[in-house]
Amino acid sequence: MTTTAPPAHDDVLVLDYLASLWAAAGDLPPETRDELMNTVAGYIAMRRDLADDPSRVIDRLGPPDQLVAAVRRSGAPTHLRLPAPSAPPRRLRRAAPSGWRSGCSPVARSPCR
Repeated sequence: MTTTAPPAHDDVLVLDYLASLWAAAGDLPPETRDELMNTVAGYIAMRRDLADDPSRVIDRLGPPDQLVAAVRRSGAPTHLRLPAPSAPPRRLRRAAPSGWRSGCSPVARSPCR
């Protein structure tokens, strides 16, 4: 027989919050409720990576019933809108030192000069 360890206190906080949010969002259209749940779960996961204490993240979200009321009024609150992923940075080529042509090595003696 295998036993599993009980969830950590931090995980219980998050699961309880998500369960309360699900209950509060029971009257929303299924697509809206699912989008809200996915957005909030993603927000918590992203913020938990930045801060070890999920209670701070949950406090920032506010009570589930107020969050659902805000969604009913006007969609996802602005503090839940995650930034769009940025494009990966482009690699810049270093400019050749003054007097060097592209492809010439400043160390090796070459006829590039």
